[in-house]
Amino acid sequence: IDALKQTLLQLAVMGKLVPQDPRDEPVESLLQRRGIKSKPHALQGWGAAPLGQLGEILGGSTPSKANAEFWNGDIPWVSPKDMKRPVIHDSEDHISAKALAETSLKAVPAKSLLMVVRGMILVHSFPVALTAREVTINQDMKALVPPEEISAYLLMYLQATKAVMVGLVDRSSHGTCKLISEKLWSHIVCLPPLPEQHRIVAKVDQLLGLCDQLKTRLTQARQLNEQLASTLVEQAVA
Repeated sequence: IDALKQTLLQLAVMGKLVPQDPRDEPVESLLQRRGIKSKPHALQGWGAAPLGQLGEILGGSTPSKANAEFWNGDIPWVSPKDMKRPVIHDSEDHISAKALAETSLKAVPAKSLLMVVRGMILVHSFPVALTAREVTINQDMKALVPPEEISAYLLMYLQATKAVMVGLVDRSSHGTCKLISEKLWSHIVCLPPLPEQHRIVAKVDQLLGLCDQLKTRLTQARQLNEQLASTLVEQAVA
């Protein structure tokens, strides 16, 4: 089921899940209004631009642990351990407004993309998520603040290209994994017209929901089979 999900995501960003509509305004027009330069794409109305040009790039840091006043607030401080879901509503650790005001930390607004760029998780995965509220991040992560209209599609795009991103990761001689900024932000993203983005995201949400239902039913069926087998064995040896 997980492989099926990944295939659906890949088909989505290739423009093969929903039909193109010639009446859609080309995405280049939207990007130009936002001051973003893009190039035409082979698919009608699509455009292509480096990931780093699609929004403001923000980094993270760790406030001094010696200052307890930095860690007694309610502002989420997101680290890789929190990146287990596609939308971030909260985090395990929190910092205070004092930490935000007196350190190099920057507030990351809602509808921003968070990405893990350092850590052993990058050996096999590329954790990415969308913020549901304002957060801060640690130094093992980067944030991209794109136009809100394209944030949901960008999340889906980065989920679909997980294998590509993992392929960009550098490993040091002692095993540390890092996705350097030059490689990450120069990655070319293909964007469909905005109405098509919305249709694609809606279709993907629908299909992934069906996949989750199927996975649940398969799990329930397996558990039932195990219970039946256990019952039969108990009756056979009774």
